[in-house]
Amino acid sequence: CASSRGVILRDEADSEWRDTCKALCKALAEETEVISETSLFLQLKSITSLFCASMDFYGYATAPLREALEGTWDRFLRLLEEECKQKVKEILSQEPFEGMSVG
Repeated sequence: CASSRGVILRDEADSEWRDTCKALCKALAEETEVISETSLFLQLKSITSLFCASMDFYGYATAPLREALEGTWDRFLRLLEEECKQKVKEILSQEPFEGMSVG
């Protein structure tokens, strides 16, 4: 229940934060599965890390959110690998592979 001044109590704030953190973890997992560019992935990671640092400053536990973010690492590596392979294919497709004259 709210206090007499309309401000929520610490226990309520903690409960709300836990619920919010669960929702953020779920959203993070869902969004990282559909992101198809590593640059967007890194932006999401940066924003989430900054948010966690801010919430840490105010004393909120961010370990679940940080763990959820850490759990996206494999997906990021797969995307990065796919992008690198695609770029190498593009570069090689433009190379004529003509012999070099020696002498």
